[in-house]
Amino acid sequence: MKLFITLIAACITFFGISQDFKIGQDVKNIGAIKEVQILGPNEYIATSIKQRIGRNKIVLEHFVNNQKVKEIETPYRVNRSLGKFEDFILVDGKGFAFISDQVGKSRNLYIESLDLEDGDFGKAEFIMEDPLPRNRQLPSAFQFKISSNKKYVGIMVDISLKGDTISTYQFVVIDSDKNTINRGRFNLKSPKDGNIDFNFWVTKTGKIVAYHKECIQENVGLFKNKFILVRSHLYRLDNKEVYHSVLNNTKDDVAYEVEIEEGKDSSLYVHGFYQHQSHDQISNKIHGAIFKKFSPRLDLEIETYEEFPTEILLMGLTEEEVRKQRENLSMSDYFLRNSFIDTLHNCIIGVAEQYYKLEESYPDSRGYLRTETRYYYNDILSYRFNLDGRFEWINKAPKIQVTANDKGYYSSFFSYLNDNQDLVVIYNDDLANYLEDGDYIDPSKQRESFRRRSGYTTTKLTLDNSTGEKEYEKFITKFQRKSSLVPRLGYSNADGSVRIILIEAQHTYKFVSILD
Repeated sequence: MKLFITLIAACITFFGISQDFKIGQDVKNIGAIKEVQILGPNEYIATSIKQRIGRNKIVLEHFVNNQKVKEIETPYRVNRSLGKFEDFILVDGKGFAFISDQVGKSRNLYIESLDLEDGDFGKAEFIMEDPLPRNRQLPSAFQFKISSNKKYVGIMVDISLKGDTISTYQFVVIDSDKNTINRGRFNLKSPKDGNIDFNFWVTKTGKIVAYHKECIQENVGLFKNKFILVRSHLYRLDNKEVYHSVLNNTKDDVAYEVEIEEGKDSSLYVHGFYQHQSHDQISNKIHGAIFKKFSPRLDLEIETYEEFPTEILLMGLTEEEVRKQRENLSMSDYFLRNSFIDTLHNCIIGVAEQYYKLEESYPDSRGYLRTETRYYYNDILSYRFNLDGRFEWINKAPKIQVTANDKGYYSSFFSYLNDNQDLVVIYNDDLANYLEDGDYIDPSKQRESFRRRSGYTTTKLTLDNSTGEKEYEKFITKFQRKSSLVPRLGYSNADGSVRIILIEAQHTYKFVSILD
């Protein structure tokens, strides 16, 4: 076995591939992993799905040094009635299961503590302020978020009834001892029918920050009866104190896709992308990057809007695509995947990805109509703002990942800041995108990456923190048949000191520790 590992290391060195990782041994007899949470170096808890007596069952699997030491079945009954498992979350090293329960005409949420030593769950405790009415607006209304320092978990639920004209949300934040840190309810500032893309965050101090977009229905013109985007809203929730701000600027540019970070003085940094307000039908276009700093009471202190440079808009496009966009340059379908505060350089770095899906119907050999869903995970867009609002750089890394009917399980990427605070992005790629000398090809000649191609490799893209300049290198090559990296199963702990990503083979996984 030692000789085999030595040969692999020698091959990796010979082909000039990055060695900033350590691949563990095969981990067998585990379910389909949905999420991994980190307890410490070489110690993880995986939430997975296994077959149990003809039905799927969610289990927790405890790994230490790549060995499964315990398998824990999640609770499924609460107060003698059937309960629905909602989520399992580690908070400051302690595990909690959340179970919703339908009793009569109300719906409740309970929490159960997990003892990692014996694998038992404790007594179910009621967690929300009031039972929820059964005819709530959403079929599965509970949303869970954990703070970036992994010390608090927040639960948000829409308690609006079907006939309400205003959306009402109830929230609670607890710590690892199940103490209530923040609790209350609030109404959105716009009519319920026009609210879209609601999202929320839990800050490092246990406060809730919420965001949503507001649309209105056009009454005249070409787009009559169509919804158009008019503004976006920001809320900061501290128990019964609710602070609110509109994120548009004086030109009515709309903050379209944002992330939130909390500063040391409890100030809020909002960053992401904006869209020019238009009377056209709502679209997914973005026109530039945005940065705003707010006081704890949401008073605006700093505001920066940076239009996308032409070279970024055109990067990776074919000549035909350039001709189509020349009159109205923009980008669309970009979603923020990660956000980092770099305290060493006093800056914020954001990472986004272009994502969309298309459905195609076609007749098969027997004449039956088949529908195929293709999932596209394309270009990576990243940027840096200093905390004083000064824009530093924006860059785009063209990539094309296309799969069918699998929700893009092996697509997308894993990102983190390395020890030099440079941005690192890891994703599956096609070996044909590299030249013989190991250099990355011209983006205009890039090939689509399909996981099943024999020329599969993994790319490690590093962007310099100061300049945004890109450097490509091969990270992990395919050395085992039918095995693939799963970038979306990449995780880091609160301070970024432990970084893991998974390689999946048939009925087995490998944990890969990323060293830099």
